[in-house]
Amino acid sequence: MSNLVSLIDIPQSYISELKDTFYSTEGYVTATTEKRSDIFEFESIKNVVNFLGMEIEALVGDNFYKHVWPYFPHTDAPLEQSRKYQHFVIPLEKHFEDDVYLIIFDQQSKIGPTSWLGHSNFDIQFEYNQIVHGNFTKHDIEGYIEDAITLEFANKYLPYPLDWYQGLSGKAYKWEPGTIIKFPSNFIHCTGKMPEKSSKLGLTLKFKLESNIY
Repeated sequence: MSNLVSLIDIPQSYISELKDTFYSTEGYVTATTEKRSDIFEFESIKNVVNFLGMEIEALVGDNFYKHVWPYFPHTDAPLEQSRKYQHFVIPLEKHFEDDVYLIIFDQQSKIGPTSWLGHSNFDIQFEYNQIVHGNFTKHDIEGYIEDAITLEFANKYLPYPLDWYQGLSGKAYKWEPGTIIKFPSNFIHCTGKMPEKSSKLGLTLKFKLESNIY
């Protein structure tokens, strides 16, 4: 999987422009996240799409996100033609000093856009993703593997109990303004540990390509 992930340096001017867009416009709040409406119309979005060398016509989804809870493991690509979808995660700011990471796992969803909430008591309704409680199963994910995540990795990076991630393997990438994280949208990913009563702001862009990424 690591050969499908790349890090891209982005000039501060783009980050400042995107932050100005977020804080000067109104949007809406989902169960856990503050977002914006009609982001395709913002000039700052068009500028960063051009910086990435992508076509605005290929931009099919995602949004700004400001959140206080670490995202659960999830995947964002539809089941059909899932290998054609490309993610760009663009960190904009964090309101704490600790390092925070994006965890990208080696596994893909067999059941389409899904958020796995483990054994939490959360009853969250997402805009697009279906919800699965309990452990990962071979029915749900491609590449299921037992005991691949070490206790050391879990203690450093994972915000929820280790057994909630059973079946997964992966790598942590530092989430920091100035560095874009690019990877296939159909790979399961999540937020790493965050300090309590804190938040971070980012932008994710999802593109549909003409051919499969891998």
